Amino acid sequence: MEYRSGESKTTESGGAGLRQQVEFAGFRLDPARRQLMTAEGTSVPLTSRAFDTLLALVARRGEILSKHELLEIVWPKVVVEENNLNQAISALRKALGDNQDKHRLILTVPGRGYCFVADVKPVGEVAGADIAPATIASIAVPPTIATAHPPLPLVIAADAAKRRLNRPLLTASAVVLAAAVGWTVLQPVPQPVVATPAAPSPLVFEPLTGVTVPPPATAPGLLPYSVAVLPFRYTDPDQSRSWLALGLYNDILDELEKVGKLKVIGPDTMMRYQGSELKLAAIANEVSAVSVIEGEVRAAGKLVRIDLHMTNPLTGMVLWSATYDADLQNIEQLFAIQGDIATKVAQALGVTLQPQEQRLVGKIFTTSPAAFQTRLQAGAAMAQGDNARALDLLTKAVALDPDYVEAWTELSVINTLKTALPLTSSEDHYEQGVWAAQQALQRDPMEPGSHVAMALAMFNAGNWDQASAEYKQARQLGAPLDSSSIHALFLLSRGDFATARTVLKNALQTDPANYFSRGFLMLAEELLGDREASMREQDLRDSLFPDWRGDYIDLSLAVGRRDRAYLAKAALTLNDYGLIDVLKKLDTPELAVAELQRLHADIEQVVPGKLLQAAMYAAYFGHQDMALDFLRVGLRENWLRTYLLWMPVFDDMRSTDAFKQFLLESGIVDFWQAAGWPRMCSPQGNDDFSCTWRATPPQ
Repeated sequence: MEYRSGESKTTESGGAGLRQQVEFAGFRLDPARRQLMTAEGTSVPLTSRAFDTLLALVARRGEILSKHELLEIVWPKVVVEENNLNQAISALRKALGDNQDKHRLILTVPGRGYCFVADVKPVGEVAGADIAPATIASIAVPPTIATAHPPLPLVIAADAAKRRLNRPLLTASAVVLAAAVGWTVLQPVPQPVVATPAAPSPLVFEPLTGVTVPPPATAPGLLPYSVAVLPFRYTDPDQSRSWLALGLYNDILDELEKVGKLKVIGPDTMMRYQGSELKLAAIANEVSAVSVIEGEVRAAGKLVRIDLHMTNPLTGMVLWSATYDADLQNIEQLFAIQGDIATKVAQALGVTLQPQEQRLVGKIFTTSPAAFQTRLQAGAAMAQGDNARALDLLTKAVALDPDYVEAWTELSVINTLKTALPLTSSEDHYEQGVWAAQQALQRDPMEPGSHVAMALAMFNAGNWDQASAEYKQARQLGAPLDSSSIHALFLLSRGDFATARTVLKNALQTDPANYFSRGFLMLAEELLGDREASMREQDLRDSLFPDWRGDYIDLSLAVGRRDRAYLAKAALTLNDYGLIDVLKKLDTPELAVAELQRLHADIEQVVPGKLLQAAMYAAYFGHQDMALDFLRVGLRENWLRTYLLWMPVFDDMRSTDAFKQFLLESGIVDFWQAAGWPRMCSPQGNDDFSCTWRATPPQ
């Protein structure tokens, strides 16, 4: 893989502005003596090329240096291979302790190059005395959000705001399941009125007198410490504030999930029982829960009442019951109620909160009644599948309270996932996802949800090391990643199929009707070589969602399996989602390929979701170069769909040099070198790797 040759700059040109000694991240760099030392003065061994690479990066800290520039600086007038640079970067990261477990000093910007992001100062002086701080590309604050807090110095592609950001669609759980499971659409809700907070009023607890019962014994087939919370009823004749019931329901589920030992049945499953006539015992049996909570919400003026009853559905015995009266203007009271509910439910099931859980449960995220109510409305909108309204409401919430970390986190996650909606194009969701996560982390770096949001945004941006580091930090702070479908998607994309399968099985224990989780478990089983298990998951998902027409995973697997029956059915049902113009021509290859060539000729103008489908069909017909072009553009700014690279349809393409070069450009090879190689690819000596693994063994 020859990269270039010819006249170029000298090494000195790259480091001409760095003749003095500098310090960064506990290291001292001495250009004159060509030494890198620790703070204690211990020399850090580096090869000449690795040192030159470090010198160039530090001299132009905050700038993105392309691989071409670095090769010209470090290997002037020499014909070299790009792997030489990859090895130099890997050696530097190892020497600097810069790996997936620590915040990186050298950032990979996929498709662009590398950027040194640590603060640099002259030895013995304060930062910025002689050396200007690195200029880090940031995203402009939306004019509708007023905040006194500047963004964190997180590097993303410098011209991100200028790039066209058409996105492929990933089935976002909250969006797809809203339609798939038939959630009840609530009435439109008014905007909250900003009012002066009332004086605090005491909590009113009305537990059933004399009820002291042991936690329910777990019967065979039921999950220990499990609780199924039915959607709260809103009983006021005036339904204009019915959003309170759904908003508080979502918040209380989130609060319960902070108690790690509790098994909280997920909302995608429980919303199926809204308005159900089934008895509690039957519902509990279907979801394998040992306890069920029913709730009722009423509101009058600025007051709200929440009635909760927790029962053992097998015996009908009440485990706990309480009535909470609260003032909607008294935010501390509302958060205290949520924390008390989680604590009392845990106690009823024999669970003691751990110190870290005590810190998280009942945590106050805002002091603004208007911001809190606006975010509750956003939660109701998300449950209805109205992400556009949810985004608008969350934007208003952070404008009302710029320090509202929960709202920033949700704003980030929705924006990031929205980049993957099926046939949707956007020019700002990518940047907004990163920017909102920055705001959340800046305000509360100890909040696990902030790190999860940043991990998702960095995964979407192709910053694999930083995404991995953020996930690790989130886990340490208490995020339940072992049952997170979104984390499983990251694991699938990075090539850790076995761990992804375990995470997805955990997730489906408590949310068996989650279409998103079950589809990706189907994929994990296929990639692990168990097609029979994959087909069982597909049959189960089809039985749970008989009206659903399939998605990327079904279609991708069918193309890779050459399942003509499914593809013929898909041609009748998927419409534009299935790139219908090509799908209908699969039996006439010359016409199908002609349609693909038409798309290829206009590749920059095609919605990325269609490009990724086109890549599958191009590979199906053996046009590997065209397939790779479709993948390169389709994934350019949405790496949430990296899992597609491991689909059976791309088995033949993965062994090509062009595919290997694409992986190098994506930055994932750098990540593998530090984190460990997956089953799909393996190192070959010091300077090469191969990807000969096949999702489907040759016939």
